[in-house]
Amino acid sequence: MDQNIWMLPATPEIHVSPAASQENDFAHLAWNDPVALMPDCIDLGDPASLATLRRIDAVWPALLDETRRNCLRNLRVTIPAPCLPNADFALLPGGIVVVLDAGAVFCCDPLEATTLSAVETKRLHGALIAAQRTPTPTFTPTLLHTQDGVILRTSIPDILSRQAVTVLADASRLPGRAACAGRALIQWCAGGATVWPLVLAPSCIALAAGVAGVPISLDASPVARLFWNAPNADARFQMLAPGLGEHVTDLLAAEVCDDLRLAITALCIDSDSSPASQLAEAMALLPACFSADPSVRPGEPPDAWVVGTMLMRHAGPPCVMLGIEGASDVEAAVHALRDVVDDPDAVMFGVAPSGRCSPLLTLVNDVPLRDVLADGVVGRIGVLIAPPHGPLELYKMISRVARQVGAPVIASAPCWGYCHRVAPNGVEAGNAAWFGTGVGLDEIDALVNDVAHWG
Repeated sequence: MDQNIWMLPATPEIHVSPAASQENDFAHLAWNDPVALMPDCIDLGDPASLATLRRIDAVWPALLDETRRNCLRNLRVTIPAPCLPNADFALLPGGIVVVLDAGAVFCCDPLEATTLSAVETKRLHGALIAAQRTPTPTFTPTLLHTQDGVILRTSIPDILSRQAVTVLADASRLPGRAACAGRALIQWCAGGATVWPLVLAPSCIALAAGVAGVPISLDASPVARLFWNAPNADARFQMLAPGLGEHVTDLLAAEVCDDLRLAITALCIDSDSSPASQLAEAMALLPACFSADPSVRPGEPPDAWVVGTMLMRHAGPPCVMLGIEGASDVEAAVHALRDVVDDPDAVMFGVAPSGRCSPLLTLVNDVPLRDVLADGVVGRIGVLIAPPHGPLELYKMISRVARQVGAPVIASAPCWGYCHRVAPNGVEAGNAAWFGTGVGLDEIDALVNDVAHWG
């Protein structure tokens, strides 16, 4: 993936080998060195690139299979975005919301997010409700995940569903820290919210919206999860590949023979470095606003942490959980938590592989924990704390714990729609189904370690 994914030009520069432009020597090259005819990059939206493909197509039927493979081995293909769905909003694979306007795509900026406390969220919700009840009500489109699927409403309900998003054309007048210039998306969470500025999407996201975006319109039927549920990169790829293949076929159908068209289409969707794979990975940087089960709150931990989920759901004020997975050294785990957590009201619990669970304990009392998790027995240790200042601080905490304990650690913050996992070395560990909601993965990793880890 390009390192500056959010600064991609609309039309990447095309690098064509000198031989490809020497039309006078075309016949000689065609039979003696057909590989030299193939440029480094082909842009399927560029007339000059299509002209090059037509010249190659003239000799393609006569080439041996091995020569054909050599021609395509290092070829990079740039695919223009197709016409966008006729709607104001669309869902991308993974429950990602994008805004469609005047032929352009707007998406959440993964580098900028403001997380709001429960008090700030209540104030924001109240302000938007009040604006809807004025003589000239404000249009506040809100997407809600119901049992039947995702629906679009023209206003914010007094009681929000567990998965809900509001899109504003102008967020400059929002109260307090929620205010930002221009468009914004508000992800309503459990006892909190996250405000994302909306920016013009890079070309790769616009392409994904064109080939796999599901339009959402007012008064339309709910969009069932079947059409957008993609919990990981593999699932996103499966949703992207058919539409991308059809789009490439449409672009090339009148340009080249079937054999060359099929070869280029396969190049776009089959390899690990194909545009389809790159799109699937790029979408991991965007916040997923909806997950498959509408009863799940964004940011809740996976099923293996059912005890932690239950405790957070029944907690009075919002809280977050740090969870050590595979803790075999109880003393080291508790020491790491005491070293990192500065919250006098923090409580912890342990769960053995058998499912036996300890009572809630203070960090200073680990005796009952040792009864459940004897040294050498791999189990889980969770600690519930008040939300820190923001996701970055929470990420730093689990990164330190992971390095001290030498085990994976997760941070779950339903108040922000945030759930992340770091490896024993303290670095972001992949993109599982429950990582999709919340602040962008690699950006946080870069902020913590001062090194960019792009996929």
